[in-house]
Amino acid sequence: MRTLIAWTLPLAIGAWAAGSASAQGTQPAPKRQAPAGKAAQPAPAAAPAPVDPAAVKAQQVADRQAMDDVLAQWEVKSKKIVSLDVAFEKIERSKGFGDEFYQGRAMLQSPDLACLEFRKVLLDENRKPIVKADKDGKPVVQLEKEPYERIVCTGTEVLQYAWDTRQIIVHPLDKEIRQKALQQGPLPFLFNMNAAETKRRYSMSLLKQNEREYLIGIVPSEQIDKGAFTQAFLWLSKETYLPNKLVLYPVGGKDPVEYRFKGENAVIRANVAMDKSFFGFTKIPGWKVIVNPEGNAQGAPADARPAAAAGAAQPKRAIAQPAMRPASRPQ
Repeated sequence: MRTLIAWTLPLAIGAWAAGSASAQGTQPAPKRQAPAGKAAQPAPAAAPAPVDPAAVKAQQVADRQAMDDVLAQWEVKSKKIVSLDVAFEKIERSKGFGDEFYQGRAMLQSPDLACLEFRKVLLDENRKPIVKADKDGKPVVQLEKEPYERIVCTGTEVLQYAWDTRQIIVHPLDKEIRQKALQQGPLPFLFNMNAAETKRRYSMSLLKQNEREYLIGIVPSEQIDKGAFTQAFLWLSKETYLPNKLVLYPVGGKDPVEYRFKGENAVIRANVAMDKSFFGFTKIPGWKVIVNPEGNAQGAPADARPAAAAGAAQPKRAIAQPAMRPASRPQ
């Protein structure tokens, strides 16, 4: 929330006073001299205009009401969406090592099914995305053959697939653990938005707007979110009440992570049919399955999978989506 304070800037204007002519009328009036031993003092600067506390409070109330109005309309729009298929871009900014780029996909089904995957973009020697023409001559960003990471929320547990370590980490049905696994990405601002819950979890400010979108500042209020990011900026479409862009600032003063939901490689499709197999457990040969790492640091063998998950439907194909973990960088 911003309070605007108007400051007055003094403008010094020198003026000569015309003296009336004496009886002789030939000499101008003498200039006034500073007393001996004392330097002439500059005119004092004008004080800043006083701030009216009542006006400040009234503006704060108006700002809060404007944000509440956006949240209320956002919730109305969100309730009409039962599924989302989102292709987006993710950029992990780094001043020291160069940016990392991902293309991602999020598949969401009400009330609690989600599947996200991130695939790294191949970079050239200058750390710029490699682009090649396809068979139709259209430029296409080149991606790594394997995904970087996939996260699946089955409704009873959260599954994290990590291709670099060949591990599947299974988080059990615990609300806080599920949220911790999913809060590092854009999910809270994509799907199932509840105004009261959002106001409880975040401090939100409507920073500015134009005819197309709102710019909203976000600061987490609860510890579970504070562990994921310190602040965020969301560009929210006025037409769809879905994000055009989201920038998250991780804890520890790390460089920001940017999600783009609008552009050449980004699209959002609402209320489309979903393949439920995307939201089930997939056993990958040779991979280690670690169940409940918070309660069992050594993990559990693959045959220790819960019966319900082990018998779940298998995805029919891989999904191209963004990564929830920080990319590995040279030390």
